[in-house]
Amino acid sequence: MYSILIVDDSNVERRGIRRLLEKYNGCFNITEACDGEEAFEQICKNDIDIVFTDVRMPIVDGIKLLKMIKEHDGSIQTVIISAYNDFEYTSKAIENKADHYILKPIDVDTFNKVLVSVIEAVDRKRSCESQEKEIIRNLVDFSEEADFVYENRAYRDVFNAIVEKDTLRIVRSTEDLFANFRSSKSMSVLYVKQICVEISKRLCKLIKDEKKELNNILNEIVLKKNYEEIETYMLEMVRVLTDKVLKENETDEVQLSAPVKTALEIVRKRFQEDISLESIAEEVALSSKYFGQLFKKEMNVGFVKYLTHYRLERAEKLLNGTSMNINDICRQIGIQDPSYFCFVFKKKYGESPDRYRKKAGDK
Repeated sequence: MYSILIVDDSNVERRGIRRLLEKYNGCFNITEACDGEEAFEQICKNDIDIVFTDVRMPIVDGIKLLKMIKEHDGSIQTVIISAYNDFEYTSKAIENKADHYILKPIDVDTFNKVLVSVIEAVDRKRSCESQEKEIIRNLVDFSEEADFVYENRAYRDVFNAIVEKDTLRIVRSTEDLFANFRSSKSMSVLYVKQICVEISKRLCKLIKDEKKELNNILNEIVLKKNYEEIETYMLEMVRVLTDKVLKENETDEVQLSAPVKTALEIVRKRFQEDISLESIAEEVALSSKYFGQLFKKEMNVGFVKYLTHYRLERAEKLLNGTSMNINDICRQIGIQDPSYFCFVFKKKYGESPDRYRKKAGDK
């Protein structure tokens, strides 16, 4: 079934085109509009495959409607039908990428040839969309890390933020990623969707109803037609999921054991000091071995790694928000050896602290 919209301010003309289409025995879902404004409202609300439109109409004419359609969804097939066989209208139709131009009175053979051509174009579009859906669905089951994940800092920031469950940074780095997409002219919509699938897979692992949420997100990503639609959806989706992560984490933290809660509080208040697994274990009156096992069991990360990542996140904020030198930042976050700091920072963020700061300043 193909969805066709007939646009003409003449009821007689609309009926004439409808009769030509109805000869095809119910192959088409046909709707009508009497001017370009009404037509575009229908196009925005419904999935229209093909538009037959007159040129001269009140409010919004056919040429302006054509431009609006192409900006909205360039895959919609457009056929200009006009009584004006002059260079001005023809050139305007070509300039605005009309797929076909038919003169009135309509020649039936010409109309049928044009109809076959636009139907074939719609079929090609549907075939491509079907293949794209299959590609994206296969990506969800792809267990290995995609090659593009660490191509540049914008990707790494998102994925590292997800690993660290840093919800504010997840949102901010996703916004930076889409700013990166906007500035690039070489990325296809499918490529951007691949990135979005990877982000969604990782982010959904942080919530309890992972499979259901991921399936809903996947279905939405498949439907998006351009960068703008993808960006609007993804930024909203990331905000919603990070809120959910925060709420679930708050619930989970209530369920933590007293020693682990105490350890987290000590890290937040005293990360600048020379604290260690051993010193924390002593404060919570547990052996180092037992405390280490308990912390990892409840937090899903070892204490030393948690402390290091916590300190590095503070270092990142100081790099971006102050002019402090590297040695001072080290002392500020509780890491005494600048060489070690540079090593662990580069391991987490993919770049040295100096280079990271310079790139942040270039944005």
